[in-house]
Amino acid sequence: MNRCPECDSKEQGKEFQISVEPVPGSPWNDVLKAVSCSECGHLIPAHIWEHWNGLSHKQAKIEWTEKYRAKALSTPNEDVDYVDESGRPIDPKSIDLDAATFADEYGRPCHKNGELIMNFVSEFAAIEIGENLLRAGKLSDVVTHCTRYLEIYNVPEFWRLLGVAHGSLGDPTSARFSFLSALSLDSSDAISLGNYVTACFDLGDKKSALESLERFFNQTSDAGKQIILDALFEAIKSGLVTRKDLPPAIQILLREVK
Repeated sequence: MNRCPECDSKEQGKEFQISVEPVPGSPWNDVLKAVSCSECGHLIPAHIWEHWNGLSHKQAKIEWTEKYRAKALSTPNEDVDYVDESGRPIDPKSIDLDAATFADEYGRPCHKNGELIMNFVSEFAAIEIGENLLRAGKLSDVVTHCTRYLEIYNVPEFWRLLGVAHGSLGDPTSARFSFLSALSLDSSDAISLGNYVTACFDLGDKKSALESLERFFNQTSDAGKQIILDALFEAIKSGLVTRKDLPPAIQILLREVK
């Protein structure tokens, strides 16, 4: 039985295709599918949530806690790349800060007492913070963080994070808009296409889902097509769509890979 390793909930979670910026040594680099717990909100790697390969719940909890769960950062972080409201780098010395900048457990710059520093940081750092917040189930914080940073970095990564957060919060309409916004910036973004299609199915909007497949599917890489096919298999299993609803070319691919 599927079960959350964080809060032990047996409630059905919401599954998403995910993508993270590669971070050297991060166990999340190879995680492509995750489940958002409807109780605690944490984003759990699918293989742990679904107990793949006979994984026991006890083993799942250990792997989640020791390998994937966000760890607090206790050392000073003096190399924060601060930027202005246009995204241009600025000298940290020009900001009224403590002698050392620390980072909270999600990577957000803060003072030694834990008070957050609200100056903007670099695009890469901001995306990593958003991912950490999402994995920890801080969904409202993800929405606030990504909405703020989209003002200076209108890039697919923030729209994807926003889409997963909205979907996890039970707002498929906003999730669909966010994933479509990501696709408008990168038409080959298979992660956003798979999640956009799923959001459309959740809303009963098969027409938009099928139109997006016709428009974007062939623009994705082979690996991207597999990600989308996986999302379609889940939609079929959940009764959101049937194979016959899908474009003929995708029906053929589904038969070939499964």
